Amino acid sequence: MSLRNARVAAFGPSVDSHAAGREDLIMTEQGGFQLEQQQHQQQWQVNVPENERVMSVKEWMITFLIMMVPVVNLVMYFVWAFGSEGNLNRKNWAKANLLIIGVCIGLYLSVFFLILILAFIGAAVEQ
Repeated sequence: MSLRNARVAAFGPSVDSHAAGREDLIMTEQGGFQLEQQQHQQQWQVNVPENERVMSVKEWMITFLIMMVPVVNLVMYFVWAFGSEGNLNRKNWAKANLLIIGVCIGLYLSVFFLILILAFIGAAVEQ
């Protein structure tokens, strides 16, 4: 009995399940041997839905080129952020950008109105 078979016999078939892609003999509970054919590899094959897969560099380049077009970029932010379909990476990216844009506009308007109020107060004091 080889060292590998001794480990399988002592600890069970799960000890040597790291052998992805190999055909291994594993000891069954009845004492016989069976062939394990790419079982480990099949365990790790995950079917990722189309909208959850990682975007390629090409897709990101197209996204950034679209963002360079003045009015289209704002429309596409809303389409990607709140559309029912589309990649989740781009969807979250668009939501984050809209949030940052909203915060910047809010800060800009707050500072603008603060300066406007201070200017009216200064003008009223001088009269």
